[in-house]
Amino acid sequence: ILENAIIITSTDGSGVVRVGSSVKVESKNGTQTFAIVGAAESDPAKGFISNESPLGAAFLGHKKGDSVDARTPKGVTEYKILEVK
Repeated sequence: ILENAIIITSTDGSGVVRVGSSVKVESKNGTQTFAIVGAAESDPAKGFISNESPLGAAFLGHKKGDSVDARTPKGVTEYKILEVK
């Protein structure tokens, strides 16, 4: 894993969700903040979701103001992106 590791130091300022981004979203379940991380670092209970998870993959490439439908084992949930850091 360490041989293939890539260190992410900062975002490019574009406001687009990518690995390393912190994303504040709103859904029918309220407001939540997630950090998009690699699969090895994921800890959903602490808000660290993998870029390979259904939710993380749905957020990638989107920006503030976008509505995203995430298909999860519990069904489809619509999220509105409120902030990207």
